[in-house]
Amino acid sequence: MVRPLVLIVTAFIALVGAEAAPVNYEFDTEENACTDPQGDAGYVKEELGECGSLRKANLPSANLNGANLRGVKMRNAELPDARMVEASLRGADLEGANLAWADLYDADLFNASLRNTRLLGADLRRSNLLGADLRHADLAGADLRGAHLQGALLAGASLVGADLRGAHLDFTDLNGVDMRGALLDPGPIAALYGVLGAADE
Repeated sequence: MVRPLVLIVTAFIALVGAEAAPVNYEFDTEENACTDPQGDAGYVKEELGECGSLRKANLPSANLNGANLRGVKMRNAELPDARMVEASLRGADLEGANLAWADLYDADLFNASLRNTRLLGADLRRSNLLGADLRHADLAGADLRGAHLQGALLAGASLVGADLRGAHLDFTDLNGVDMRGALLDPGPIAALYGVLGAADE
């Protein structure tokens, strides 16, 4: 007969030696945050995917078309020339990232943090940037035709030479934005902010 004490010790050793099950974080659209089943916030470290955390990642020319990157944390990441067509980046933290010349056509960046992000020459046509934080971002030469920027924060950003024709700018914070040479549909927004070089075509 196996003594009860031996069984207890064996069970304890097995418990200590077992690897902890990985915590599963999912993006909560209502909270705009990544949470586990208990509601605690967090990220999956060193993973590229929903609620993943890859700070300072080096992924130039990466093919991320259609990828689910909701809530991903990629601060200061290097993503120049990345292909992210129709990618879901809702609530993503891309603060300080380099997305110069990236293809973000029809990407979902709702409530994303893009503060101080480099988006020079990026293709953001038809992208969803509602509520996004683009303060002090470099969007010089970016193509924002048809982009949804309602409620976005663009204070201090550079939109020099950017194409904003057909962009939705209702309730967008354009305080201190550099819009020299930008293309913008003539109308109330252009008149309100005194944008020069508005396109007549």
